[in-house]
Amino acid sequence: MKIIFTKDNSFQSRLIRLFTRSKFSHCGIVDCTTNTIIDSDLSRNGVTEYPFKNIILESTLYEEFDLPFAPNTIIELVRTQIGKPYDIFAVILLPFRKSWEDDSKWFCSELIAWAFKEVGCNILQEKHYRVTPGDLYIALKKYKLNNC
Repeated sequence: MKIIFTKDNSFQSRLIRLFTRSKFSHCGIVDCTTNTIIDSDLSRNGVTEYPFKNIILESTLYEEFDLPFAPNTIIELVRTQIGKPYDIFAVILLPFRKSWEDDSKWFCSELIAWAFKEVGCNILQEKHYRVTPGDLYIALKKYKLNNC
């Protein structure tokens, strides 16, 4: 299992990167056994699973983060969220304090952070009122994932 962080030249990507001060605007979980990605994206109207090569073709920059522990539980948990809508209001409210743990709709990094937390692996290690792709990227770089 991998997590991929991406950016592209869309207005939405530029806006997210500007407000979050991150080089990435999007992230998703890669299922290496099926060569698919599961994420939540506005252009796909929420949580979907699609061929991994599509996100590479759509991105101007990407970085893959390998996860050194059993991925099936997290992947299957994220799959249960397929069909849920994109959380556009959470994106709009990023500058404000709004809980990211509403599991009725998601944006990309909320979905991933939630799945890790559900399996007992709190990669954020501290209370966050928001979880951006940049926050998740930094947390994964810092966290000792072999503790999960």
